[in-house]
Amino acid sequence: MESSSDEEFEDASDVFVSDTEDLSAGIHSLSLHSESSPKEDVLAPGELTVDSAGVHFVSLSWAPQEHVLKRSFELTYSCGDIVKTSNIRDSSSTKAEGLRPGREYIFSIAAVAEDGRRSKTVSISAFTQPSPPRRIRIDHIGSVSVTLRWGRPADMEDIVHKYHVTSSHDGQECQEMTTESNTCMFRNLAAGVSYTFHVSVVLENGGKSKSIMKSVRTKTHLEDLLVDLGLDRHYKDKLTLSSVLQIDCKTVTDEPAVSPQSLPWLGESSLSKSQILNKLLSNPQQYHDTFVHHDMECGDRPRRISEGLVEISWYLPCGNKNIDIFAEPVAVANLRGDISCFEVQYSFLCQTSAAVFVFFDNLDNNYRLLTNHDVKAQLFLVGNPQSKAFSLDALKRMASELNLKKGNIILKTKQMNDADFVKNLRSTVNDVIQNSPPRMSIEQMSEVAHELGIMVDEDCSECQKAKQNADAITLNIQDTLQFKESQLPLQGKIWKELARLEKEQCRLRKAGDRNIEDYKEELKVQMQKLREKQSSYDMTEAMTCFINAISSSGLERSYFLKWMRMNLDNLSRKSLSGLREQYKEKCQNSAENKDEIANLDRQISNSSLGTEHFLREMGQLYESAFCLPENAQSRQQMLHLPRLCAELLLDGFPLELIDGDASNIPLRWVSDVLSELRDLVKPKNKILVVTVLGVQSTGKSTLLNTMFGVQFAVSSGRCTRGAFMLLIRVKGDFRKELNCDFVMIIDTEGLKSPELAQLDDSYEHDNELATLVVGLSDITIINIAMENSTEMKDILQIVVHAFLRMKEVGKKPKCQFVHQNVADVSAHDKNMRDRKMLLEQLNEMTQAAARMENKEENKKFTDVMEYDPETGNWEFQQMHKCFIRNNDPRRSLDQFKDQYRADFMDLFNERDQCQKKAEEFTNLCLKPAVKTFIATHLGPDIVDEMVTGKNAFQYSTRSFFQYSILKELLIGFKFEKYVKYISSYERFVKDWIFDQIVVRFSEGNGTEFGNKLSKGGGCGEEAEKSAFQTTE
Repeated sequence: MESSSDEEFEDASDVFVSDTEDLSAGIHSLSLHSESSPKEDVLAPGELTVDSAGVHFVSLSWAPQEHVLKRSFELTYSCGDIVKTSNIRDSSSTKAEGLRPGREYIFSIAAVAEDGRRSKTVSISAFTQPSPPRRIRIDHIGSVSVTLRWGRPADMEDIVHKYHVTSSHDGQECQEMTTESNTCMFRNLAAGVSYTFHVSVVLENGGKSKSIMKSVRTKTHLEDLLVDLGLDRHYKDKLTLSSVLQIDCKTVTDEPAVSPQSLPWLGESSLSKSQILNKLLSNPQQYHDTFVHHDMECGDRPRRISEGLVEISWYLPCGNKNIDIFAEPVAVANLRGDISCFEVQYSFLCQTSAAVFVFFDNLDNNYRLLTNHDVKAQLFLVGNPQSKAFSLDALKRMASELNLKKGNIILKTKQMNDADFVKNLRSTVNDVIQNSPPRMSIEQMSEVAHELGIMVDEDCSECQKAKQNADAITLNIQDTLQFKESQLPLQGKIWKELARLEKEQCRLRKAGDRNIEDYKEELKVQMQKLREKQSSYDMTEAMTCFINAISSSGLERSYFLKWMRMNLDNLSRKSLSGLREQYKEKCQNSAENKDEIANLDRQISNSSLGTEHFLREMGQLYESAFCLPENAQSRQQMLHLPRLCAELLLDGFPLELIDGDASNIPLRWVSDVLSELRDLVKPKNKILVVTVLGVQSTGKSTLLNTMFGVQFAVSSGRCTRGAFMLLIRVKGDFRKELNCDFVMIIDTEGLKSPELAQLDDSYEHDNELATLVVGLSDITIINIAMENSTEMKDILQIVVHAFLRMKEVGKKPKCQFVHQNVADVSAHDKNMRDRKMLLEQLNEMTQAAARMENKEENKKFTDVMEYDPETGNWEFQQMHKCFIRNNDPRRSLDQFKDQYRADFMDLFNERDQCQKKAEEFTNLCLKPAVKTFIATHLGPDIVDEMVTGKNAFQYSTRSFFQYSILKELLIGFKFEKYVKYISSYERFVKDWIFDQIVVRFSEGNGTEFGNKLSKGGGCGEEAEKSAFQTTE
């Protein structure tokens, strides 16, 4: 078929496209256009293919023919009315650039001979990739839903497109959706879980853009609820799960807990479950409002968040049959609300409780609910026949359907008062306990919760990953002593020998007749060899896992340390409980059992394993690394450890200051940790240090736990070894009142411990410990139990020695005495004689210590310590013995709350007496004198110069004054003052006047100031008034 030459150059958009082929960049079509045949010696290119397509380009290639590469090619591509042409030479591929996204382009290529003759054209169509959406924004985050919004793709306004959105968790896709809108909401998500959302643009032909992503963590149910109540600011600080987990649950057996007794109610009930439960769990002489009920203060407020809430409380017997209500621990669960509205909660209680007590008035309407659930527990119906809605027939019908016996129905008849009714309920619960129902552990209860769709907090990814890391370390521990020797080798014999050599290096007691310098060098060589021996150990598998785990995110790290504590407590509980019981018995007759006590103490030490041992090993790894060359890889790998430990301190975990087993301080480790801590809290790094000292078993750790809400280990005997420090952040405006940003509390081991009494240097050990912690402290609490009064003098002498040495370095800390087990804490005036005797003893100790230290100018205790006998003594009774007599301790403490708070503020405010004196001198002497000088001399001088001086023109009017000020700021490039000028003119002028006064003061000398002041007279009210007027 012949055709004109004009047809050979027809527009590419008119080319017929067929034979579609689906490629990755879109739908492509390939065709050979039937044109008039050029001369046979010009061959057409081979098959045209699309290699790749992007947002703004398409890469093409074609199969080469014989002699084709020696010629040029002409590529024509078009989209709508836009047509572009490019020439390609000596190549069989090209890349068309500058294209628009998401559009179909038609590409035609022909071979061009040197004389201009053209071959047939080969064509193909291809789509460019659509441009991706713009940045994802989160409109809303809930506990089970997330709302996303994203920007529309660029240069896609006239292209029909949709959005493909997916959500994934841990690499697994959870949900997907396609939408035309640029916003969507994902529902039915899990609470407290991190999700990753991907959004991409999809064209009608199936072309898809690259996706953009955003990771979001859904809120927990608690956090979501607090947001609704406007209390979300409290979530991170007080209501996180990690905070709740800090409450230790200590038991002496590994038996599973008793299944709870549950008390829901059905329909309307005239009996108050909560009030009855409170009476059930309380002794007649000691009533406590465990559960909130209607008759309590604020108990009649409308419910906003408690509907459907299941509360649980434990009753723990004390071992005294005369006052114990139940012989075994009992957990009591209380469902708030009608079970007809909360069937899931009721079903959970039925499957996990030993007994379910259902309170009701009328069973006619909702009785089917009791038969629709799998009730594994014993069911008891508790009704009030005195209610008008009560139906005896309905009760009989229900009892028949449920096969209930007479003992499973409890009625509060007209002849029965509350006391008899509660007694009847107690008897029923005791029967349930004695029948030994199947017990269910907390882990088993969580499985039931999963089946019912109830979220379990520990299912969050951070908690589960932390648990896996903790289990990887603790599951392989069979023998504690063997584990410590193999996995924590650096804190064993080598470290203890190092500690002994360091002490000898300071004391030089075994030098004998040898040259002192040679002896020191010999000790130094031995210590270096021990450090090299330490550094020869590779980091063990357990320590590698531990360090990796505490290097994780803050939340996961907190979970890990808590899981570690729980796992390690479970491992050592069986062996330690028996040893501590023996230790307690031996200590009661310490004079005869010193060797046995020391042996038991070693066994307890060997059987103890806690997170402090892993942190101690970290310290030894760091210390030993410093004997290696500075560029050694092993040394470089340890340099990050102090910062890790500083972060733990900042999170509220205790750090070992003194190793109680070796009686030594790893100085480099502790110093570097505190240096990192200082860097982390800059510039708010003012720390107040509080330390407690006292005889062993006087409750020092318990006192700190009660005062600050911390969790130092407590038990009878020597539970604290060495000294531990813990950091507490001071929040908000309270920083101004306490004049500090953090409070660091130091808990020390007990002085005069029986297991150390047989050692020759036990007195020095106590003296050194007291001196160290007192030297570090701003406030020292001396904890004294009255039954240890025979040992009190020794302790006071140690303390006075420490305070004397502190005075030498210019430090005068504050002292508070806590007297335990006094006869009557309420008779403060009657205890005046005891306080006077204590001060006399302190004075005697001060004089004796001063003679030993050759500081005989110190005659009184107040010479070396800031101490007030009236406010520096606190008396406490034994709370557990006076618990019943005082009824509720909270009520007793509330009576003295204002007094305690005022004393606490006085204790922590303005601690330094020198500061107080300086402030008094400033306020009473210096400040009035300065005011007088300004009012009588400096003020008039400034005014005179402004009126008659060389720059008087600048101050003649407000406009001239402002002009001169602005000119001065401009010339001096004082931008910050200019900002103050335009934002707060009045404040700027007052500051300017103050600056002029400072300049005038600096120009004069002391003699001139004194002469003018003596002429001016005193500093009365008129002078102050004049000064104020001058300044204004």
